[in-house]
Amino acid sequence: MLLDIPVASQAHEQLFQPSNFCFDFHADFPGPINSTNHVSEFMKLLRNSDTGEKYRQFKAFHLGSCDGQSRERVTTLIESLVAETHSA
Repeated sequence: MLLDIPVASQAHEQLFQPSNFCFDFHADFPGPINSTNHVSEFMKLLRNSDTGEKYRQFKAFHLGSCDGQSRERVTTLIESLVAETHSA
């Protein structure tokens, strides 16, 4: 998803238990879901997938911090916590 290319999922129904995901997979996954064992069906779904609004919303929510600046944010947070500890 970081590369902005269409996505599809190959998953079987037994995997779709509420406790298996931190989001509603069927409702929120931004691409088609193939629940068969047929590679040809999966490839057809992938070819017809796109990067529309649902894709952009999913990416912004789940991958919004994947911008190459994570190290700087963590370093800044740690430095501020250390500074608070020393000033208290």
